Amino acid sequence: MKPQALNRRRNRRGMTLVEIMVVIAIVITLMGALAFGVYNSFQTAQSDVTRVTMTRVAQKVEIYYLRKKKLPADLAEVFPDEPEPLDAWNNAFILRTPGANGKKFDLISYGADGTEGGTGTNEDIKWSDS
Repeated sequence: MKPQALNRRRNRRGMTLVEIMVVIAIVITLMGALAFGVYNSFQTAQSDVTRVTMTRVAQKVEIYYLRKKKLPADLAEVFPDEPEPLDAWNNAFILRTPGANGKKFDLISYGADGTEGGTGTNEDIKWSDS
């Protein structure tokens, strides 16, 4: 009986250090891939929020134009009693008159870096392009 008890004990041994390290490496790889996906989704969401806010601002500019029969010089005229809306990166929108593509005006967000030009999250978002 003693040899059988010893064999059972040997068969129940735990994971080796190499097996534990492989499991940890797999978990870290999966977490890295997940973090990358979440980060990209967050960046896309910020651009989407900026476009939605830009739509609201453009509607207010259109209402201003219909009431006053002129385009505002800046967004402070459109929002006299409230703070001017900001893009998702807390930068002010730029109002240009006349706008591109034959539009009366254009709204521009300079993206994450807040400066003109750029690519990726730093790319400018223009109302005239929508």
